[in-house]
Amino acid sequence: MDTLLALDEETYNVAVEGEQPTVLKEFDDAATAAFAIPDIRWQLTIPMRRENATIGVIILQSGAENPFSEEEVELAHRLADHA
Repeated sequence: MDTLLALDEETYNVAVEGEQPTVLKEFDDAATAAFAIPDIRWQLTIPMRRENATIGVIILQSGAENPFSEEEVELAHRLADHA
């Protein structure tokens, strides 16, 4: 697959390296122009950890004005905690 998906590598690295448990980032028009999914404006990145190792990342993306409610972020954290 040669399609560039909407993933912000810097945001991903910050979450995986553990600087922040949750990273919410808004993209500008220049960033979204490179994505295969142009309507993505926000990316929520939550690492999935087991013991002290990151074993994966949950990435949620949205084009909405107010993308993720507090309840949705909490649900994503609970899912990540059960990895």
